[in-house]
Order: sequence, then structure tokens, then C-alpha cells
Amino acid sequence: MENKIDAILQPGEVVKWSGRPQDVKLMEAPYGASFIIRVIIAAILLVGGFYFTGPGRGETADPMQATVMLCICVIVALYLVIDPIVVAIKVGKKSTYYITDRRVIACFTKGAHEMTVKTRDIAELNEVTVDKLSTGNSTIYFGKKTDRAARLSRTQDARTDAQNKEDGTPLMFYSVPNAQDALSALPAGLCR
Repeated sequence: MENKIDAILQPGEVVKWSGRPQDVKLMEAPYGASFIIRVIIAAILLVGGFYFTGPGRGETADPMQATVMLCICVIVALYLVIDPIVVAIKVGKKSTYYITDRRVIACFTKGAHEMTVKTRDIAELNEVTVDKLSTGNSTIYFGKKTDRAARLSRTQDARTDAQNKEDGTPLMFYSVPNAQDALSALPAGLCR
């Protein structure tokens, strides 16, 4: 990863801090409620799928359509439950964060030679907010923190390639241990 950050740095840019997410928990707020809702929806899909392909199917229903419908319900239910687990694992293993003298940089490794890089210029940041997690780690928001941003702080790393500067979504460092070390690399007066 160090070779890759060298390719991202601008001439003369210096890394002042680097870190990785630690102790990423599946049920960490605000994700716990979302995961429970996903499990409930998955259960409803499965129960509904089995009911309408079995006793609720009726005499005139085509068995092939019922089987296809059941398969769709099972696939969607599995996706709803498995996706947050995979995202939590990916964020913990594939994210690396940097603060330089000019930018904040979030890198997400996608494969052996592919990486998504998101940056924000420190000079353009209006605010930095820190949320303490139950693990003792913190999520750092570079830009205005919103409820939507809090819910997306994991998936931002695991899924999106877009910089999202225009829609106001902040760049986030998720589940960072000892956030004070990271904040000390930023100009004074920027942090809340």
C-alpha cells in the first residue's frame, strides 16, 4: 500500500498521519438498527415466498412461476442479510486513511492492482466532526456531518467510486483508533 500512496501524492506533499479502521462491528450504531430491519424484511420475504409457493399458491398457479418467485425471494433475502456483513469485513480489511500537509485521502483496495481513492483538500474543509463509537474508536467526518452521511460511512469505502464533493457528502475515516492523533495532523481550529 505504501507504494500506491506514493503514486497518489502530489510533488512535495508529505504524509503527516496514516491509519486503518479497527474493530469494525456489525451492530455498531447507526448500523445495528438498519441490520435488524434488513433481517426482518428478509424473514418476511422468506415467509411470504414459502407461503405463496406452497399453501397460498392456489389451484391455478403455475408451479414454474412459483418456483421462480421463491428463488427471487430467497436471493433478495440472502443479499439483505449478507451484504452488511461483507461491507463491515471489507471496510476493516481494505481501507487505509492518510492526512497529508495538503489533503485528506481515503484509499480502498479493490484488488491486487486496483484502488479507489477519495480526497479532500484541507484548504477547502469548513469543518471536521468526530463521532465516538462504542468500541472506543471514532469516525471522522471531513465536511458537514449529516444523518445520511453517518449511515453511509461504511458503504462509502466499500462501494462508491464517486468523490461526492458536489452533493455535500463528507469524506469519512471510519472506526479510527485514537482519532486525536489524526486530528493533530490538521490545522488548528478546523475540528469540532
